[in-house]
Amino acid sequence: MLKRLDNLFRRIASRIANASGQPASFVLALVTVIVWAVSAPALNYSETCQLAINTGTTIVIFLMVFLIRNFADARYRIHAGESWRAALCSGRSARSSSASSI
Repeated sequence: MLKRLDNLFRRIASRIANASGQPASFVLALVTVIVWAVSAPALNYSETCQLAINTGTTIVIFLMVFLIRNFADARYRIHAGESWRAALCSGRSARSSSASSI
């Protein structure tokens, strides 16, 4: 059950990460900020207007932290695997290679 949930999260996170890196996502974010910046003076910088942009940015940042963490974890796993294979291919264990670099 947890393995399926983990795989589901990784698939969704990968798709969202790919989508958020597209130029269209940047344009959407830029348009949102411009609309807010233009409408804020018209609404006399009301608390509701401030709350809307603050809440939106907080939610996006909160969710992006998980995506970044997922991406960083995946890169670490790849790097660790490559380091381990390189140590094995060179005939040294990971422990002896790290000890020799000290």
